[in-house]
Amino acid sequence: KTAIRLARGLADHGVEIFEQPVPRDQFDALWEVKKHSPVKIEADQSVRTVADAQMLVKNRMVDGINTGIQKIGGIGEVRRIAELCELNGIRCALSNTAGSMVGDAAAVHLAASTPGIAPLCELGEFEVITGDPFFGLTVEKGAISVPEGEGLGVSLRGF
Repeated sequence: KTAIRLARGLADHGVEIFEQPVPRDQFDALWEVKKHSPVKIEADQSVRTVADAQMLVKNRMVDGINTGIQKIGGIGEVRRIAELCELNGIRCALSNTAGSMVGDAAAVHLAASTPGIAPLCELGEFEVITGDPFFGLTVEKGAISVPEGEGLGVSLRGF
């Protein structure tokens, strides 16, 4: 009930998406929030596998899924979730955990090459890492361009 009240308050302030409003294993509570929420509900921690995503999508328990390469288990698994979401008209966002620029470079390439991934993603966490040994990826005006060059388009400093 707290999450439903919060969703209503968020709507009053123009918020459009409420990410993971309940603990990850409380699927019944997630469904209740979705049924009564004026804002879109997006699962994040509730999706750890493609099977989790399939269950949420099949039962229309969410409006969107936030996924990530490290969280889900690789690029192929994220692509499967993105395809599932696209086929069912559900938003699929991509985020990344804080780490080296290499992870964000892979995520940027994945987002740019996968039609089912929404254009607004949570990437750029490499900017909070001090001493990242890689270069070649930049955030400008809130956006990251797909890096060009060999591999992922980032290079190791000093080589």
